[in-house]
Amino acid sequence: MSYLAQARLTEDSFLIDRVGACAAGLGVHDARLWAVGHMWALSAQPGWSDSYGKVLDGETVTDPAAWAGSAGADPAVITDRMILHGVTAVLAENAAKTETEATQEASETLKLRTQLHETRTQVQLLTEAMNQVIVTE
Repeated sequence: MSYLAQARLTEDSFLIDRVGACAAGLGVHDARLWAVGHMWALSAQPGWSDSYGKVLDGETVTDPAAWAGSAGADPAVITDRMILHGVTAVLAENAAKTETEATQEASETLKLRTQLHETRTQVQLLTEAMNQVIVTE
């Protein structure tokens, strides 16, 4: 894996379009925006940067402005199957994070409700104690 290949892959407009098309087919809203936002996670999918890097082998261009960026248009470099697998993996990971976040939020809410109940109980006990002091004075 080459970090240059991985970085170039994330900026390949043809590949971004293909990822967006896949995401749209899976029901992702604003699929192209989703694709752009998840290209780094996708570039880390098994085989992506290696396949993309093979196209770059022997290329000496180091100026990003000079990159042709057409390797992403070739379905033999990053296959549609690789894209589908990558997109579904990232979607599943995001869903798992969302579920974990929801569980954590529910746990925090329960803690806060418990603390609120305890505080109310303490306030009630203090109020009763103060009322008894006032009555006895």
